[in-house]
Amino acid sequence: MVSLDGYAQRQGEPRKVSMRVGGDEEVIWIDLGRRDWSGVKVTKDGWQVVREMDVAFVRSGTMLPLPIPRREGDIRDLGRVLNVRREDFVLVAAWLLQVLNPVGDYPFINVHGESEVGKTFMCNIILKTVDPRTTELRKPRKVEDLLIAARNNWTIGFDNFSWMSWEFSDTLCMIATGISSGARTLYTDDEEHTFTVRRPVIFNGIPGDLTERSDLASRTIKLEIPRIVQRRTKSDLEREFEAIWPGVLGALLDGLVGGLRDQSSVKVDDPARLMDFEQFAEAGCRAMAFEEWEFVNAYKANRHGSMVVAAEASAVGRAVVAFIKDHPEGFRGQMQHLYGRLSHYDYKGDTSWKDWPKSPTRLSTELSRLSKPLAALSIRCLTKVDRRQEGGTQKDVVIEYVFKFKKKAEEQPEAKTKEVGKVVKRPSIRRI
Repeated sequence: MVSLDGYAQRQGEPRKVSMRVGGDEEVIWIDLGRRDWSGVKVTKDGWQVVREMDVAFVRSGTMLPLPIPRREGDIRDLGRVLNVRREDFVLVAAWLLQVLNPVGDYPFINVHGESEVGKTFMCNIILKTVDPRTTELRKPRKVEDLLIAARNNWTIGFDNFSWMSWEFSDTLCMIATGISSGARTLYTDDEEHTFTVRRPVIFNGIPGDLTERSDLASRTIKLEIPRIVQRRTKSDLEREFEAIWPGVLGALLDGLVGGLRDQSSVKVDDPARLMDFEQFAEAGCRAMAFEEWEFVNAYKANRHGSMVVAAEASAVGRAVVAFIKDHPEGFRGQMQHLYGRLSHYDYKGDTSWKDWPKSPTRLSTELSRLSKPLAALSIRCLTKVDRRQEGGTQKDVVIEYVFKFKKKAEEQPEAKTKEVGKVVKRPSIRRI
């Protein structure tokens, strides 16, 4: 082995290796994980099972094979074994499409709901559809566990999150867009071993505000699982999944063909943060017989809900909402003045000083992070605004409603109807 390793390093040509999925914007290669190393080649013209692939793949010890995909499958068959709302199923299909796409950033899926609604089983089935393996969902204790999981698996699944630290949240965001990590090489003092990964992630938990940080919330598809009306055994669901699995995989491959072919023609007004994913998923979902713009509209509504939760989960966000309700005219002035007003008990509420920004500078950072969540509540929040022409400073803060509100409803003037002498008072109208 040592001789072969030395020969490879000196004589061989370096090649990029992939795990489960590889390729580019023109061709996607999928490793089926079978003994004969067969795979699937996907282009804009179609897909086919092949014996040889132009991408070098590596496999971890936990990887299991995918079934041979079957043509003319229906992605909606997967809904028979998933406890998901009908309007949210298109989001699951879109996420599965992106998992099989080697290009672009990956959104997260956060499955949440009451206990005993099948969150863990649902996550495992979603992962198994595109990346089966011997290990199921795991419970990470520290950031290093997350990086190890990302290095040895194409998809990552975490179970029963009840709380997420800021460090863990930031690391997840970097994994979705690509992260490099390094450690000292074994038996050396000055050499570093590094690796770069970009992985799809799914996790579940009971609290709906698990992804309260706006940078994580803007990358997350949140699926609220409804109560189970009619229970079925796990073995029964697994047998049905095994029967529909080849057809579901074939339907996803049809979606990949549509994504490669039509992604560039999809033009989304007010695109999401993960714009490439949004365009690719919309094109792919159309190829899987979803309605035009069905995914984009569902994704937009889902993001809006996540932003509202992020604003309401933040102590500063709640204070801003309470403040502007009392002062619909908004605030324009220096950050230190706003800090003093928001720190009042009427707006800070029962939030401990430990969880409150320690200074106006910290408040400025928090308001910048909350700009999109507050915008979901129709509140515009701008920091470092040059208001010198208005008598302000070069770094003022502006908080205002996107729409102008009036404190009291105005009575419209009396108007006469066609009936002579009859006076009708128009109802009060609050302008928003």
